[in-house]
Amino acid sequence: MNSDLLNLKENKNHGDFNILLSTYKGEITDSFPHVVLHWHKEIEMTLILRGKAEYKIDFTTYQVKEGDIIIISPESLHVINKISGYQMEWTTIIFSLDLLKSHLTDGCSLNYISPLLNKSYKLPVIINAESSGYEKIYSIIKNIIGAHRVCRAAHRGGARSGPGTGPAADAGAVHHHYQREL
Repeated sequence: MNSDLLNLKENKNHGDFNILLSTYKGEITDSFPHVVLHWHKEIEMTLILRGKAEYKIDFTTYQVKEGDIIIISPESLHVINKISGYQMEWTTIIFSLDLLKSHLTDGCSLNYISPLLNKSYKLPVIINAESSGYEKIYSIIKNIIGAHRVCRAAHRGGARSGPGTGPAADAGAVHHHYQREL
């Protein structure tokens, strides 16, 4: 990879040992009119909560609006710019696709996860209200973001301690609820 692209790599840590992803909210306003051009190794899924803005992802321009879901594949260059007369608010989940890896070989990993990991399948960049499955996808991403915020708050400052708490208990809760519909 050339050094100019390496200089654009975002060096923020997206997750830690306890929580393997991160979420954050952001705004494009008159005082914060853009997010600088960058890339990272993780996948990024963004829900546009309010307003409009312009995304440039791998040199393609997209105008996004409230309700849109933006999916930025790992290692994709991207920037957000303000559209005159508009502001935008969003919430994002960002995580390594390695989180989806499994030691089991099953239909899901063969048909869906492996093609994402080896880049033989490219996800759509924008999912909107006209897209098939939009409401379900939006709801799932919103639920993941909400669950992450609850988990992060519980781990912050050692809020939980003792038997039945911590990462092992979180993993047990995920396992217990795995088959439940969101």
